[in-house]
Amino acid sequence: MSYCRFSSDNFSCDIYCYDGGSHFVTHVAGNRHVGDIPKLLPLPAPGDQEGCNAWVAAHNAQMAFLDTAERAPIGLEHDGKSFSDDTLEDLLVRLISLKAMGYNVPDFAFEAIRDEIAEQIL
Repeated sequence: MSYCRFSSDNFSCDIYCYDGGSHFVTHVAGNRHVGDIPKLLPLPAPGDQEGCNAWVAAHNAQMAFLDTAERAPIGLEHDGKSFSDDTLEDLLVRLISLKAMGYNVPDFAFEAIRDEIAEQIL
């Protein structure tokens, strides 16, 4: 299970972290896309053909941008590095640290890890 991927938050996430079975793995991006990545629309309701068409058009625009986008180094200390943590608590501390350094880490990753920690306590 992954907590976030490089594709999270419309491809603006700098972190890919997941449960590796015996440990928690974090990969840090070495670069970012240059420019404003087109955003996806919320998924339309079932049967909303107009909304579906708009979503597909937004997805196609995003993919076209990503196919040709320049990339530039992030320029922070842990660019391109990978880490292994033994516990969810250690993973949480690592992600907090990476976010404080300036890496893009989505809030939902913190929420998922905190929820999982809370479930372990119960």
